[in-house]
Formats: sequence, structure tokens, C-alpha cells
Amino acid sequence: GAIKLAKGIEGKKFIIYVDNNLTNTTEVLGTLVKTRNVIILKSQLMNNGTAERIRERIRERVRDGNITEENLEVTPEMAWQAIEFAINRTETAKEMLDNLTIPAATKLLELAEEKIQIANESYNEGNYGKAYGQAIAAKAHAEAIIKLASKEWKNVLHARVNTQLEREIHKLEVKIKVLEKAGIDVTEIKTRLESAKNAIQSADYETAKELIEEAKNMLRDAFIQGRGKIRGMNLPGGTGRGRP
Repeated sequence: GAIKLAKGIEGKKFIIYVDNNLTNTTEVLGTLVKTRNVIILKSQLMNNGTAERIRERIRERVRDGNITEENLEVTPEMAWQAIEFAINRTETAKEMLDNLTIPAATKLLELAEEKIQIANESYNEGNYGKAYGQAIAAKAHAEAIIKLASKEWKNVLHARVNTQLEREIHKLEVKIKVLEKAGIDVTEIKTRLESAKNAIQSADYETAKELIEEAKNMLRDAFIQGRGKIRGMNLPGGTGRGRP
């Protein structure tokens, strides 16, 4: 809506969206833009307190400029686009919650769907301002869900990687015991695996993978070099051969 209105204004135009956190945006407006003319486009969703704070901040930084205000009417098109966007983000949020248990997110999803229902009803009644506001609220709930779900999925994936890497380390440790029984020095290999464990604890999975790979190569070389000592021993897996 603001972009369409700005097209009708002559000269250079800077569109800055502001919310309750006004400091950064008005700093840009007053300090960087160095404008002399400011038009505040007030939507139906802007309460009087927010509007007054915007006016005060702009006056502080544009002391000699011309400041005017215009009401921004929410059109049916704006309301419908907001509803569609809210529905899309809510569907995305719902998909991300599959196989996850996050009570707070589940509650937010209920609220988002409720807001979308009210938005649709308001739109059908011709109350486009309310429809727009409810859609924006639904989208905000959906974004919060997506953030929570993303964090939880990250934890799940980390846990899976942890399990996989720890399983690899365990297999190598079993083979290391065979070498130890044969009297082969495995100090450096064990050091690599300990470092890999520390890397896993620090969520540095790439380093852990590299260290595990190094340990595998060292273990393979140790088996080859100590084949004579190992010959005849029962290796893990019952192969009886000298390779891990």
C-alpha cells in the first residue's frame, strides 16, 4: 500500500517501515537520508501511541522539514494478499511441526488458525482493516512457530549426527582393543578418538568426522603393520583378517 502511494509522489522517495522499535529506522530517516519532507502514512492498525512516538522521533531529526500525515486505507487487495500470505506461512509452520512435540508451538498454531478464520470472516463482511490486522497477527504466530520448529529440528539433527559419529567411534574402539591385546601401540589412535569425542561435544561435527577418518586410516595401517602379531586372533566380526 505504501509503495503504491509513494509512486504518486514527485522526486526521490525513501520508504521506511517502522514499528514499536523506532530508533534505528528514524535514525536512518533523520541522519542518513537528510530529507526535508516527510509523509507519515498511517494505517488503520497504527494506534495513537505508536503514531505519536513516530511523530516525536521524526521531529527530533527533521527539525526544519515539512512533516505531513496521510491515512492509508486497507484495500480488499491488501487484505486478501495478507490473508493468503498468512495461510501459506501457517501451512509451512504446520508442516515443520510434523513429528515434533512443542506445546508452545501447538498453542501458537491454534491461535494462527483462529486468526485466519476471523480474517476470512472479516473479509467476507467487508471489514478489510480487521481482516488485514488478523492476517498479520496470524502470520506473526506462524513465524514464531517456524522459529521454534527450526530450533527443535536443529537439535534433532544434531542428536542424529551425534549418534552416528558415536557409533563409528565405538566400532573403532572395539578394534583398538584387539590391537592392544596384540601388544601394538595405539596411543595416537586413541588420542584422535578422544579429540573426536570432544569435537562432538562442542558440536564441531566436521572436525569430529576428520578426526574419525584419521583414526580409521591409522587403525588400518596399524593392522597391516601388526599383521604378524594379530594372526590367529579372533577379530571383531569373526573375519580373522588383519584389516579393520
